[in-house]
Amino acid sequence: MKTNVNALDQGGGSDPSAAAIMHQVATIWKDVLALSTIDVTKGFTALGGNSIKAIPLMFKMKKAGFPVTLRDIMHYQSIEQIVKQVLLVAAVPFCSPVLSVAVGGWHLKVASGDLSAVDVGACQRLLTKALLHNDALIRGAAVMPRYALPGMQQLQLSFRTPASVDLLPLDEELDVTLLERAYGMLICEHGLLRSIPVREAGSYCWQEYGKQPLLQPVIPVLDFSDGAGTAEELLSLMGALTSRVYDNDTVLHQLVYFRRSAAERYLAVIISHVIFDRVTAEILRSQLLRYYTALRSGQLLAEEQPVSFDMYVRQLYKGPQAIDEVAVMTMFDLHRFYASRQYILQGLAGKASPLSYQFNIVVPAFRHDSDRALGTALLIYGRVLQRYLDVGAVPLLFVCEGRQYEDVRFYNTVGEFTDMVPMVIDARSSAEEIGHVVVTRLEGLKRHNLNFLHLQHDPKYKTKWPTLWGLIDGGEGYHAFDLLMFNFLGNADGPVAPVTTEVSIQPNPLPIQSLLNCIAVSAGDQLIYTFRTSYLVDIDMLRGLFYDVVKEIIE
Repeated sequence: MKTNVNALDQGGGSDPSAAAIMHQVATIWKDVLALSTIDVTKGFTALGGNSIKAIPLMFKMKKAGFPVTLRDIMHYQSIEQIVKQVLLVAAVPFCSPVLSVAVGGWHLKVASGDLSAVDVGACQRLLTKALLHNDALIRGAAVMPRYALPGMQQLQLSFRTPASVDLLPLDEELDVTLLERAYGMLICEHGLLRSIPVREAGSYCWQEYGKQPLLQPVIPVLDFSDGAGTAEELLSLMGALTSRVYDNDTVLHQLVYFRRSAAERYLAVIISHVIFDRVTAEILRSQLLRYYTALRSGQLLAEEQPVSFDMYVRQLYKGPQAIDEVAVMTMFDLHRFYASRQYILQGLAGKASPLSYQFNIVVPAFRHDSDRALGTALLIYGRVLQRYLDVGAVPLLFVCEGRQYEDVRFYNTVGEFTDMVPMVIDARSSAEEIGHVVVTRLEGLKRHNLNFLHLQHDPKYKTKWPTLWGLIDGGEGYHAFDLLMFNFLGNADGPVAPVTTEVSIQPNPLPIQSLLNCIAVSAGDQLIYTFRTSYLVDIDMLRGLFYDVVKEIIE
């Protein structure tokens, strides 16, 4: 039986607060999805939603005071489940017990003095000891059958990039013993947190270990409360301590608790890019908090079994469905994509640098509808690059989450699911037209079980689809793979800190060259573009082109 939201009453049902929240949320959904009535038990995609429409929906829900993420919308799907699993849970007050950990063991209290004089080596040795301890605990379980790594993970392992660090400021002091138990529950639920990459027949595969329901890994505590120094010095110290390149012979994650004072503390999640993406960050945060809160309050948790990562691997190895090579090349305009890339590469001869340059370009005072933020961001980016590179169309790799194939969703599974989809942006198009092209192609990926990174990595497609393989080939050793990349993060949750105009320069961390990789975010009346390049580019010229293009669009 369908539930008509217009019939919901704030005083009806067994939970008036749930009914009130459901009514308000449904009003937002009807607005974004252009529906007159809505079934609160029906899934977001079944109602006509997609990953692009989820961006303005998330933005409008947050603005109305409902803290949801894109992952919440795509995973829980229905209004009923989002209210029950996310919004009502988010309303539970967080506990504030005393930190229950003794000095010694896994707790290192740094002696009083300047933070700049901290013995970094001693701290790092404690973290390494804790990592090896947890690795031994996890390996103590039964050995599970091995399975292959998909293309993106093989690529990440070959690059050996530094681990990602998700640094979470904590509003309250935590009970570390309970936090360790919550961490153990998290490891038990997600296979990749119990896995180690191993070489087999010339490539990597996952060696997973069995579940241990009573597993309690250690979380080392670094207490700097007696040290003198600024917040910036503390962040710099934490950055030095959490900088790590995993050697791929241990588990690929660790939690570290940093304590600065009674009012300032952080939880650091140090995790390899091989098992980490943006959605995984959300999963780790939300589930760790959920487990911790349940343990502290003595609540029973409803079972929510995540789809296993090896099922995702099996899905990819099924290969494309109901589509042939010619249709894929046509759908993604791959001949034009290839020709434009080759033209750009010819113009880059002799301009590669051993350094990596990172800089921001902010488009100020530019008002746009949040529903069209992606199309607008791509329109501006496309027109600027079209002029700067002197190309008719811009060939870019569009970063997508890659967490749904056919009818199978993986929005509750820890792992690296990112795909990079070839797109050709015609800057003569409107923002609406560009947005439509992106949505159509992303929906095609799901419908036909397409993953471009996997197609490039799976050698059988070199002979099965040789023309397509050649058109999307990133070059020897993937040297041209990362030429132009675009990643849209959606709308910022709130006020954004001032964006620096300085150029950050460091040695190129990757064994490949990147021309103008871009991460874009919409923040109020601004669009913020963060670029990374390992070529010698004219940054001042790019800034000027951005302002010229925006002026043209406004006028």
